Amino acid sequence: MSIRGTDAVSSTGGKASGSQRWLLWAGIIAPLLFFVVFMLDGFLKPGYSVDNEAISYLEVGSYGWIQQINFIVFGLLLLAFMLGYRQRMRPILGRNWLYAGCIFLALSDLGWILAGLFIPNTFLARSLAGPRFCTRSPSIPSSCPSRSPG
Repeated sequence: MSIRGTDAVSSTGGKASGSQRWLLWAGIIAPLLFFVVFMLDGFLKPGYSVDNEAISYLEVGSYGWIQQINFIVFGLLLLAFMLGYRQRMRPILGRNWLYAGCIFLALSDLGWILAGLFIPNTFLARSLAGPRFCTRSPSIPSSCPSRSPG
């Protein structure tokens, strides 16, 4: 017996409309675009290390506007995805679960937008303030300044 596709309507109410499809695609495009922009921005910023510094430190400096826009566009695209998700999942999820999930998604998305509006404290950046952590392990060379007893 072979498995064939049927013309039955899916539990989500059939095919997504054109606008709903674009809203859902925003959820796929958003993280890919965010990743590409912050990697290129980090690569082009002298002294930035993705291992030691947060992505938000890319907002500091003359080209900080690039990361600010990246955060804001990421948040807006995720908000658009949340709207498409709500439309698509309405027939599947109960009203309370759907709105609870959308509220949490919206709060997260607003956090990304706010990250683009507020610049981090430059004093906390490792490249500007020096090493923040000292290692005192026999197997790892110490990064702490040496102190003389007394």
